[in-house]
Amino acid sequence: MAASNVTIDDSSSLIVYDPPAAWSHASGSDAQAYVNSTYHSTAVSGASAKFTFNGTGVWFYGAKKPDYGSFVLVVDNDVSAFSNATATKPAFGQLLGGMSELQMGEHVVSIMSGGTGPFDLDAIVYETIDQQPNAKAHASVVQPTPDTTDVQSSQTSPMNPATQSTSGLSTTP
Repeated sequence: MAASNVTIDDSSSLIVYDPPAAWSHASGSDAQAYVNSTYHSTAVSGASAKFTFNGTGVWFYGAKKPDYGSFVLVVDNDVSAFSNATATKPAFGQLLGGMSELQMGEHVVSIMSGGTGPFDLDAIVYETIDQQPNAKAHASVVQPTPDTTDVQSSQTSPMNPATQSTSGLSTTP
């Protein structure tokens, strides 16, 4: 059984932002330092981004900046981390936090503002295991749909820039 990482861009409809009005979305020239030149940000205490997946691990990526504040990571209704996105100078594509070695299955994760300043979400990466014995990962071509056009899959590092893209769906051979 092969494990692979799947990257979900912040603009994916698979991520539920709650409340929607508490989140700002930036793209294009305002977001050039981010994956796919997009990110979501909030400074509203309690605002969350929720994602459901089938897998064994999950990681949240965003920027760390001097004026950024705290956030809470929740996995399957349990707080897994309380941290912050503060840094002495701006840094992009940073691991904000995550969890590995989860039991293979469906998990619900969220990142929530701790209310001490803004933070942003650039991407969520989750690890999944191919359940078919002797199957080669990424052997089939998937036609893009609104939910897969912003998905990347990688067998190497979660934020691997060396993935190949086909109609918005990126895979590593």
